[in-house]
Amino acid sequence: MGMNRLFTVWFAASISASVGLTGATRALATSAEPPRECSVRQGAWCIQTAGEADVSKIRSSGSSGDDEDAWSIAEPKSSKSMLVVLAPASCGRVFSDQAVAVSFTPDIEWGGKLWDEMKVSLRHDGGCTLRLLVTPFGSGSDWGFSVGRAYLAACESTVCEGVVPTIVDATNVFRERFRH
Repeated sequence: MGMNRLFTVWFAASISASVGLTGATRALATSAEPPRECSVRQGAWCIQTAGEADVSKIRSSGSSGDDEDAWSIAEPKSSKSMLVVLAPASCGRVFSDQAVAVSFTPDIEWGGKLWDEMKVSLRHDGGCTLRLLVTPFGSGSDWGFSVGRAYLAACESTVCEGVVPTIVDATNVFRERFRH
């Protein structure tokens, strides 16, 4: 599919200070709702779908020589609309102490398909940076970006609720790429 664009936007770690919480996000983060259960739990993050999406582990670290685990979060009844989470094994051994957007790279190849990649750091020391792969902009489905990433939570302890900014807050800086 044509020449792969190598366009990467880097964000300084200080971007977390500029990630403002909207009233709705602040209300959600502080709401009195019961905590959502983690269907997949790693030390620094988890997937909280409550059965609202299909979650599958698609690769374990160490397979294919990679040091990353891979999960897919898919829109129910649609294998085309998904988010893939690539997490280094180290993310399972530490808790999160931040959620900061690191970079955005469009049109990377992974698993025989093209994806847009967002990186989000969950540790100040660099010990856990998630790679979030979503269907490329303009492909007809933005579910991975608009819905899928809301199922991800940063975990500062054994509890994965109320951490702000959230992974969604941190990756909102990439929203311009997904506007139609």
